[in-house]
Amino acid sequence: MAENKLAELISPEAIINFKTGAIKASTLDSIINLLPFEMGFCDANDIFRWYSNNPNRVHGRRKEAIGRHVLELHPRMAHHVEKLLNDFRSGARDEWEFWFPKRSGEETGQIYQ
Repeated sequence: MAENKLAELISPEAIINFKTGAIKASTLDSIINLLPFEMGFCDANDIFRWYSNNPNRVHGRRKEAIGRHVLELHPRMAHHVEKLLNDFRSGARDEWEFWFPKRSGEETGQIYQ
C-alpha cells in the first residue's frame, strides 16, 4: 500500500525541515495524533493519502482507503463531494463546514466537520 511505501522512504527518525524549524517525523506524528480533531489529506488528483490517527476518532478510517480516489470513499455522497471539490478548484469556496447527526448507537447530538 501507499502507506507502506512511504514508511520505506521516510524513517520515523527522519528530520522534516520547515521554514520555521525542523522536527523528527515520529515526533510530528505524535503531535498530530494528540490534536482534538481529525485530519485527512487528499492530493491534487483527489487521491486520499493520509489521515490522523488519534484514539478518539469520530470517523472510522481504514488503511485500505489510502491510495483510493476520494469519490470511491463516499459513494452515497459522491455528488456532494464532487461539487465541493469543484467549488474548491474554481475558487467558489475556500473552506467547508458541516454539521451532521451522529451515527445510531452513539449519544445524541451532532458533529461539526
